[in-house]
Amino acid sequence: MASLSQSCLGPDHSLSRKGNRSYVEIAGKEAIEKCKIGFYNLVLIDIRLPDMDGTDLLTATLETTPRMIKIMITGHPTTETRTEATRRNADGYLVKPIKIDELLRTITNHLDKQESTPRDASIAV
Repeated sequence: MASLSQSCLGPDHSLSRKGNRSYVEIAGKEAIEKCKIGFYNLVLIDIRLPDMDGTDLLTATLETTPRMIKIMITGHPTTETRTEATRRNADGYLVKPIKIDELLRTITNHLDKQESTPRDASIAV
């Protein structure tokens, strides 16, 4: 299976040049398991997944990796899905077809914010 960077962004996109790696999971349950065993800086979550609703995956990743950036994507935007994604603390909401420059700008902005935030800032006291 090709990674996001190989199949969508091309081998020389700015995230690869910064040394980032990307992985693709088709199923939500597989993504949850990966998040339990490793840290990922960012996840792009389609609202429609074959085995679960993307907003449920969003909630699950908030529990396993609260510091991870979570950006929802959809080809079927509605006010309800945008509201639900916001209510469940999505960091972004993009509508397909996604322009690559918009995707890279969104990802880069969020990764820059994540790097400048102290690691323990997301821990409730």
